[in-house]
Amino acid sequence: MFSNLFTSSPAVWAGLIAGLVALPILIHLINLVRHKTIEWAAMDFLLKSHRKNRNWVWLKQLLLLLSRIAILLLGLFLLSQVGCENDRIAALLGGRSTHHYVLVDDSFSMSDRDAQGTAMDRARSTILQIVSRARSRGNHRISLLRYSGFEPLDESESLVPAFDIENQTVDSSFARQVESSLAGLRPSAFPVDSQRSLEAVADLVKARTQENAIVYLLSDFREKDWQQTSSIGQSLESLSDSGAAVELIRCVKTVHANLAVTGLKPIGNVRVAETPLMMEVTVSNFSEDIANKVQVEVGSTVFRRPALGSADSDASTEELPTVFIESIEPGQSETRIFPVYFGQVGQHSVTATIGEDAVAKDNVRNCVVDIESNADVLIVYRPNRQHADFLSLALNPNSMTGIRAEVQTADFLRDATAESLSRFDVIFLCDVGQIDEGAVKNVKSFVADGGGLVYFAGPNTNFGFFNLNFYENGQGLLPVELADELDVDEREDGMPADIVAATHPIFAPVNDVRNSLLDLVQVKKTLRPSFSWLQKPPSQAKVLATLRGNRQMPLVIDGQYQKGRTMLFMTTAGPQWNNWMRNATFPPILLLLQDYLASGKFPHDDRLVGDVVEILKPTGSVTPDVTLLSPTESEDRIESKIRLSQTDEGLRGQIGESLQSIINRSTGVPGVYELRFRQMDSTSAVERVALNVDHAESDLQLARDDKLSQVFGDQLPAITNWDQFNAEPKQKSVSSLNRLLLLLLVALLVAEQTLGWMCSYH
Repeated sequence: MFSNLFTSSPAVWAGLIAGLVALPILIHLINLVRHKTIEWAAMDFLLKSHRKNRNWVWLKQLLLLLSRIAILLLGLFLLSQVGCENDRIAALLGGRSTHHYVLVDDSFSMSDRDAQGTAMDRARSTILQIVSRARSRGNHRISLLRYSGFEPLDESESLVPAFDIENQTVDSSFARQVESSLAGLRPSAFPVDSQRSLEAVADLVKARTQENAIVYLLSDFREKDWQQTSSIGQSLESLSDSGAAVELIRCVKTVHANLAVTGLKPIGNVRVAETPLMMEVTVSNFSEDIANKVQVEVGSTVFRRPALGSADSDASTEELPTVFIESIEPGQSETRIFPVYFGQVGQHSVTATIGEDAVAKDNVRNCVVDIESNADVLIVYRPNRQHADFLSLALNPNSMTGIRAEVQTADFLRDATAESLSRFDVIFLCDVGQIDEGAVKNVKSFVADGGGLVYFAGPNTNFGFFNLNFYENGQGLLPVELADELDVDEREDGMPADIVAATHPIFAPVNDVRNSLLDLVQVKKTLRPSFSWLQKPPSQAKVLATLRGNRQMPLVIDGQYQKGRTMLFMTTAGPQWNNWMRNATFPPILLLLQDYLASGKFPHDDRLVGDVVEILKPTGSVTPDVTLLSPTESEDRIESKIRLSQTDEGLRGQIGESLQSIINRSTGVPGVYELRFRQMDSTSAVERVALNVDHAESDLQLARDDKLSQVFGDQLPAITNWDQFNAEPKQKSVSSLNRLLLLLLVALLVAEQTLGWMCSYH
């Protein structure tokens, strides 16, 4: 009835109040003008009495006038429903508007689904209710910000909020805009929290002092998001100090069972076409119940070189045998190993998928694998080639392992370049004695970059040269300081085997095997470490095998040098000091050794969505223009252009911003991305990179109210579930303030009548 009269315009309210104040005064003045002069004998007496009681009469008239003004104003306030939920005047005292700041959690846990829909569906529905509430109340504005909604300012580290809706007046035309904005509101693949958006809104509320602020947090309120509470508490305290109201709206009430593929990587380092590659997949149970009979569907995709200018890859996908996991305990993970076979050279992908559950984004994981025609190793000898030939034969018997051994003299290392050595995975040094300083430098550079190094001792080993250039007081390539040679007595009955191996991947064929063939190996001579080394070996030195179980006589020592792994054998690779090369355990252990040491050349880089992808190409190898294709799994595959810049290192570029605080939407979709290069011979080259979701978001445990109480402290607002949020609360006929105004009105009416009777105006 009064919706048109009691509008949200401050001018209308000012007119109404001014009119009601002026009306009793005007009537009173009119009554005074109507007084007539009357001749009366008793007038002198009355004038004398009037002068005596004039102040009291004026006071009564003033009180009467004020009471009538107050009665009219109270009537206005009652009609305008002051104190009720739909208060039309409270926000207009002083011309203030109300601003609704809606913060939406768009982390991928908001895709949590049940029979009624996802958490994000409920968030969208609640936003529409907030808009409906604001539209019914007049002078209201709204801003909508996602947790991930930030972008860099002028290529600096400063971030500004990128609002989906920014400071828009809520009116009849606003409905179409909000529907359009909500249509694009989807869970991202990023693990974001509320901290940054709360800080941004707190700054805005503090700066906008001429408005009343209501801040809504629409989230699933997961336990992991509220671990670091100090900074969030400061932002909430700032909001409270600025007079903002805060409403927390839960979009999820129940913890749903969720499994996630949290790992997928190759564990084999001989990545050669037509040779099985072992991989491992890890599935984690983020539920409170045991997960039984989990099936992991595995598929491999082989990519062929695309035609020039083509946007589609020529690929073939093969389904591999399903990986079965009998059970996964709550909060635990299970890992299984499976083989993958690629029949051709190239950069291919492997995908692991589990069945649907509450959250779909973490049910898939991708991995890109580079497959070569051969795994190259370098075997260096001086002066006796016999040791090198034994190694070459053991590494690739019958040409079935995919390993290609290249045998060279020590002079090759001296003249080699870093680029020529980079094609090798491992270098074997066989009794090389003393080598040139340039050769030592090249080997150090090779291992520092991730290459593997094996040193087999022998009669040509130069102890002084070795300790000075390879040991370097424990900081060098190899982890042992050598002292002298030791002749080993023939083993008698009852003695331990000559080679006693520790549990380690390279000794997998003989680990936990009683009476293994390794026990038949006879060692006739070995090197001994120095006494000082035995007293305090370097921390990176790990003894993997000893002579007859004597810790004072290590035979195989594992080491680490920067990115690469090293291995020292204190005896020969050939038959001079032992007969191991004639033992059946020698080839498999040597193959496992090569695989183990090559791991530094194949570091597993588990990249996540939003990570920066670096591009570096040799100058003159490709043109600067690069085409980026988003994953085929994305809803709309996007093709974008990147231009590489010339640097001292070559052509360099990157996908996304390198700033830690920026969310890179250019790499914001999980899957396999393709980088298309045009080579100088006008042919195409493709590189692929797999980006996966951060499984930290897979933990769906909800934050308890006591946890939220720790964050909010005394300022804890009401926490409402989405289905209890009241978009248009039922207005009370008489609120506490409204009831007080009504009682005051009755009292003023009684007082007005009394004053009127006393002033003879009744």
